[in-house]
Amino acid sequence: MASDLESERRETRERAQRKLLDNIPDALTNLVGQQNARYGIIKIFNALQEASANKHLLYVMMEMLLKELCPELST
Repeated sequence: MASDLESERRETRERAQRKLLDNIPDALTNLVGQQNARYGIIKIFNALQEASANKHLLYVMMEMLLKELCPELST
């Protein structure tokens, strides 16, 4: 059962990475070139696979949203 879950996660990760690589914006490709764009996308994708980093990013974004919606919280 645990290996099924791990297998499903791996497949989902590979599908997501393929979709990102298949949909690189033309502007990015024109700016840095096809190979550099692919390398950059893979690097960003791998960086976003860290659960603790994602939690921290989510908390920072929530804090920014709350400060926008309720400016009195900044004081």
